[in-house]
Formats: sequence, structure tokens, C-alpha cells
Amino acid sequence: MSRFGYVGSILRVDLSTGEIRKRDLPQDLVEGFLGGLGINLKLYREEAKPLSDPLSPTNPLVLGAGPLVGTEVPGATKLVATTKSPIFSKGGKHFVDGAVCGGRLGVQLKRAGYDHVVIVGKAEEPVYLNLEDGRAELLDA
Repeated sequence: MSRFGYVGSILRVDLSTGEIRKRDLPQDLVEGFLGGLGINLKLYREEAKPLSDPLSPTNPLVLGAGPLVGTEVPGATKLVATTKSPIFSKGGKHFVDGAVCGGRLGVQLKRAGYDHVVIVGKAEEPVYLNLEDGRAELLDA
């Protein structure tokens, strides 16, 4: 696969079961959806349950770094977080939105070997996701 700025992998983390799965970033996503936000929205749609409450474990959180993240393009360090917003709604229906996050998290995500992370479920106890040396693991917070 020609990467065009992508690392080429998606990480799926299920907080309810503790399962962590890595899969390849399909070429059709790269070609069919623009950048980090476009692919995030597609991944969100694959995971989300229709009409789920924004604060429920069935509402996924998708983190994504676009193809320019990690390059020398000025400002190309951003990460996009996509989920259903508990704040923005109309007629009782909540909107799915992407928030652009500054800092170096997008670059660090790519250096860890992932373009996108899909987080689903709810952990029984507080945990954090540790991405280090090609490993992904949930650890007690």
C-alpha cells in the first residue's frame, strides 16, 4: 500500500473487555476520506450505535492524525478527536463532531505506529492507554 503520509494502522481499544486490536488502515479509507477527520468520521460510523446517548459506553471516541502530521509542514502536529457531543444537539439529537487538539499528541501517535485509535466501552476502574515500543496496553491509573 502506498502510505502517502500514513503509518498504515488503526488501533481499537475496548475498555469494557480490555481487548486491544491492531488492524491495517485500508487503502479505500485513505483514498475515499480526506485526512484525519474524514477517516475518523468513517470509523465512528462503523462503531456507533444509532441514537446512543453521548455519555454512554456505546458512544465511541476516535482519535486520528492526518497524513501531514509528523511532516515539516508548519502546524502539522494536530490530532482530531471525534465523538458524539453531549453539548451540541437539536431536537434531542446530538451531533457528531471533531475537536482539533494542539500539542504533540498527533505526532506521538504516529511515532507509536498508529494513524487512528478507536476507543469503545467503559472500564470498571480508571485505566490509561500506554503506547510504547510498538506495544499497546491498558494499565491501572
